[in-house]
Amino acid sequence: MSEVSKTSGVVQARGTAKAGAKAGAKPKKTKEPVNMKSNKTTQVKVPQKPVPKIITVTAGSGCSLGYLAEVHNTTVAEIMKLNPDIKNADNIREGQRIKVSHIDQKELDAYNAYQTELSNQQWEAEKAARLKKKIEAATAGIQQATEMGYDEYYKFAINQKTGEVTITLKTDKELGDIRKGLGLPRGHLRSKNPKIMEKYSAGNLYDIDNYVRIKDWDDAEAKKGDKFVIDGDCINPKKGFFGGRY
Repeated sequence: MSEVSKTSGVVQARGTAKAGAKAGAKPKKTKEPVNMKSNKTTQVKVPQKPVPKIITVTAGSGCSLGYLAEVHNTTVAEIMKLNPDIKNADNIREGQRIKVSHIDQKELDAYNAYQTELSNQQWEAEKAARLKKKIEAATAGIQQATEMGYDEYYKFAINQKTGEVTITLKTDKELGDIRKGLGLPRGHLRSKNPKIMEKYSAGNLYDIDNYVRIKDWDDAEAKKGDKFVIDGDCINPKKGFFGGRY
């Protein structure tokens, strides 16, 4: 039984076959161990806002209502409301029995931590929604620009983290042509790109306050390869490419 069968190519070890086993019998299926713990749903306990409990304390030497209010997470006004016999908050005698509205510090810390985390999650969700809206607007604007042939003059790239659009000039172009062609508000290129604008500005051009200075600035020529950053939400294809503002 331990020899190799030349016809079948199977090795059968001595003693492995049980006596009386039927030929071709199917092996018994073994049950897989079931981890009952894995089927349990873990429920996170949401901290509830602590409910103040009215307790009575004994004033020690040098005790004040301000100290009691701080220790028990309440206010001097609330303590005086619970103790109408106290007419002067600074006149507390040692051994005096005082009612206070007490909030457990651990419960308060847990509740505040939960509220902070909840607030952060809501802020992140709102931030993500605003970013998505910017990217969608920028994508639609660039698509329209391509259809209008603007990709002959500009290369567009969307920053997926900020929703801003970077435009790279494929040819020399006056700043006024860029602003008008992309429909950007006056001063947008300057405010978003202060470093690159330095080489196109002279004197007090950053203090533009009249049309003449704006016109002079518009006449400055940007060079091929220059990169400008613009806000993605400036793009509004319904009003014309990049908002249609001229």
